[in-house]
Amino acid sequence: MNQNNDDSVFVLGKNIENLFNNSNINLARTESIILLSYFLKLSKEDIILRGKDIYPDQRSIENINLAVKRRLRGEPISHIIGKREFYSIDFDISSDALDPRPDSEILVEEILELVKNFDESKTIKILELGVGSGCLVLTLLKNISNSSAIAVDINQKSIEIAKNNAKKLDLEEKIEFINSNWYENLVEEKFDIIISNPPYIKTEDIAFLQKEVKDFEPIIALDGGEDGFDCYREIAKNINNFLSKKSFLILEIGQNMEKEVSKIFQDKKLKLIKSAKDLNSIIRCLIFVKE
Repeated sequence: MNQNNDDSVFVLGKNIENLFNNSNINLARTESIILLSYFLKLSKEDIILRGKDIYPDQRSIENINLAVKRRLRGEPISHIIGKREFYSIDFDISSDALDPRPDSEILVEEILELVKNFDESKTIKILELGVGSGCLVLTLLKNISNSSAIAVDINQKSIEIAKNNAKKLDLEEKIEFINSNWYENLVEEKFDIIISNPPYIKTEDIAFLQKEVKDFEPIIALDGGEDGFDCYREIAKNINNFLSKKSFLILEIGQNMEKEVSKIFQDKKLKLIKSAKDLNSIIRCLIFVKE
């Protein structure tokens, strides 16, 4: 039976793209392709190149329409499909952990450069404070063969997500997860690298964030206190108990936070050796060394 071209994936995609554009959703075409790819189990290339010749069944169309309605209400597309790409790896995510963001990839890139100077015969010990989905530490473990890690988070639900990602990436033997408020439940030991992307949004600013963030991301992963620096101060309190000489601390920061964060850790006798900019040329990463 010949099908009307109005039923094709191409037309369906155009309709979704128009709806997203009318709702001021950024990357409307990209997001429409992601949804179609996920629900139709097709590659993005197939949708782009063969969309006019592919006709989805009614059940798939219904599922796509429900997903579109969720997106139009502000729910992030990553939450709808349950995954997001970070450093070319797909991570399972949910509303219980902060979404991986492209700007955070700069931390991975900087650390991979750092470890080129490490002794390859020794295991590089990594501590992540606030693991979330696990995108940072698991990406490092995947790319650094001689590495192991401990990852902590105050949110047990986040830890479960990170554990699932570790299992999916076959990294379970390289990492231990601990439910802890910063160092609270950690046995004191020294690490070569400590990383953290802590909450750094001022409490009063959360109400003005994008709907996708303020309504669908966990507040505990956003709220940095009255001035945005509360979590950096908490990290700094016991940092020297977990860093050995010539070990590194790598932090993600918010816009225009570099001076205050630098002071917090310089007061703990850590030396700022580098700052790195994100995709928007904003200083996003600070690297300290314990002298």
